[in-house]
Parts: sequence; C-alpha cells; structure tokens
Amino acid sequence: ALLRELLNQASRVQVQSAQALPAELIYQDEVDSETGIFRHRLQLVIRGNYYSLSNYLQQLEQLDWSFYWQRLDYKVLEAPEAELTLEIYTISLERDYVAS
Repeated sequence: ALLRELLNQASRVQVQSAQALPAELIYQDEVDSETGIFRHRLQLVIRGNYYSLSNYLQQLEQLDWSFYWQRLDYKVLEAPEAELTLEIYTISLERDYVAS
C-alpha cells in the first residue's frame, strides 16, 4: 500500500523504477530469537525537472505513512531534466512486511 501511495503521487514526474529491497534485521531479542525488528527499504528512481521533483518530495511528506529518508541522490541529466534516486524505509516487527 505504501508503494502504491508513492506511485500515485507521481503525476508530474516519470517513475523509472520502483524496487523493494530485502528486509534487514536491525534488532533481535536475546531471549526470544523469533522476535526482531526489521527495516524495509524502498528505492524509487524518478525523472522530471527540479520543480516537479521538489513538489513530489513535498507531497510524500504529506502522506499518512510513517517512513524515514535513507538516501536522496539528485543528478542533472540534461537541463532542465534531472533524475532523483530516493531510498526510504519503514520499521516493522514482521520480516515480510514490505518485501522478502
């Protein structure tokens, strides 16, 4: 559902790729090995001009989802066209919450 919301906001930019990266175990309970906390990362590559990409990022911040920004790379391809690689993540108790 989060990925769908991210893509729905992309009306003025072109989505080049959307990829769910493997879950990472960031904490494991020492007593109960079945219990852990996982980081689920999503990577988007989008194209557009500076203003459309900036507007897209502002729309993402308004979503009801709680996610964290991991990485943002901005590269001008040929002015005014640019490519933005965005990596965000969520935290969950489930290994398969976003992708496995």
